[in-house]
Amino acid sequence: MKDMLKKYKFIWLIVLILLLVYMGRHKIERIFESSLLDVEMPADTAVILQTSTITGYHLNFSPRSKIYFYNQNGEIVGSAYEPEEVLGDFIEESFKEICYFFKNHSVLTDGTSVKSLENSSGTTIENTKFGPSQIGYIEEHDTFYSLFNAGAEIENIAYSNILRFVSKGETYDVILPYFIDGVCYDEEQQKLICVLAFAPVDNCDSTYYVIVSWDDLTKKFVYQEDLHCFSRNPQNADIEYFSGGYMARDGRFYHVITIPEDEENIYGKGSMVLEIYDLETGNFISHKTLLEDYELGSYAGMLVGSSAFPSIEKCGKLYVFSALNQVFIIEDENNIEIRNMPYVFEDKLPLSNPNDRHYVDSKNFTESLVCVGEDGEIYILSLFKDGYLKIHKLLNTGQYEVVWKGKIMPDLDKDMSINSFELLYDTE
Repeated sequence: MKDMLKKYKFIWLIVLILLLVYMGRHKIERIFESSLLDVEMPADTAVILQTSTITGYHLNFSPRSKIYFYNQNGEIVGSAYEPEEVLGDFIEESFKEICYFFKNHSVLTDGTSVKSLENSSGTTIENTKFGPSQIGYIEEHDTFYSLFNAGAEIENIAYSNILRFVSKGETYDVILPYFIDGVCYDEEQQKLICVLAFAPVDNCDSTYYVIVSWDDLTKKFVYQEDLHCFSRNPQNADIEYFSGGYMARDGRFYHVITIPEDEENIYGKGSMVLEIYDLETGNFISHKTLLEDYELGSYAGMLVGSSAFPSIEKCGKLYVFSALNQVFIIEDENNIEIRNMPYVFEDKLPLSNPNDRHYVDSKNFTESLVCVGEDGEIYILSLFKDGYLKIHKLLNTGQYEVVWKGKIMPDLDKDMSINSFELLYDTE
């Protein structure tokens, strides 16, 4: 028995030594790395790439992020370290500033000065949860916002999402005591519509949402506790569906859904429908079929790929990515552009694990990052086996143009993944 105890003590001693060496190595590395607060973004920065560890439900003794600044020629012109992970979408820009959202603080820079903003709401997030992630900028209030999934970490709340706002040198959280499927901003009413992923009642034929609205007195966005709903299309009221995106515009709420033909086979054939509601009354107005009789697949009719899918709202339009490798760019029910977005990329490596040389490409956008730029164009970041990162721009013809190419960062740790990017220059 004593021999067994000695054996276990010896094993735990070895584990402890290895852990201390691991943590010590990263602490030593940090001494020689510049913090984001100490780095002035180089004037010739054209692309920002963000890498991070991801702590889910497992222990990570060295959570961290690293930001790389590349110039237009694909050369690294600077980098910065932060001892904190990010949550989903990470970088958002306005016409004068860039905002970085970390788990429990935010960083705001205008290119010359950098401010670290501690969260005034006092909420603390330990782990990254899977779930919808959205990020945006509200120009009329000069406010950045980010939606992320906090799970059950907030005290006395069974489940919650958080809307984090950054404005005028302050960051604060609005806690939503629901699992939120997505948000969209109603410019006319100055409010964010936060759609619930699950109805709070059984046998529901409505789409429920809560409101986070602008308060002129406090100059902040505040949570309104009342539940609101949109009355579903009577033809589809009792039919199971999957949400594919939201947009509020000109007094109307646009909701894209996919409907399986057979509720017992949600991966089989179905249709994609745009439903339009009156924002003031919540009443159903009309609908328009976008696709019908097509294979929905494992992503409920949406394109297999980036965490930003199935939709992105940008430049006053809703971009919906379908499983047929098509993009529907919706301005309103009468102005819808359709672009083909084929998967044509060869010899890729995964952004989630760039060191995996045995990766077998699944021939979809899972290991790419897709974004809509400030110019309304669609950009795709991928890593290739030749060691280069490339950004492809989707053209109106359904073809791609390489608008940027850069060598992968040589000092990227094995436990870090490439999570997001921001393109800062005009590609025209």
